[in-house]
Amino acid sequence: MNEISTQQSMVLLKLHREISINSNDIGSIFGKDGHMEAVASLWELKEIHYIDGKFSDLCGNPGKPYEVQYNTIRLTETGKRYLKDNTNFLD
Repeated sequence: MNEISTQQSMVLLKLHREISINSNDIGSIFGKDGHMEAVASLWELKEIHYIDGKFSDLCGNPGKPYEVQYNTIRLTETGKRYLKDNTNFLD
């Protein structure tokens, strides 16, 4: 696993805060089912890693694949897109 940079972590914080309205979307990224009890744990993204285009938590639960397109992140499974702040995000 490669640790994400501080800059990437801040982009992830913003992304996850924006989509926290829909816990199913958070589930899509983190590979969890349904609602996450502690959305506050998203503020501890230094604990989150990514491998080969998939997010993974410290327990090794793989996330869903994503695609980065210019200024958006698209979840492959749902097709939903989210704006990203930095063009270097997970290049």
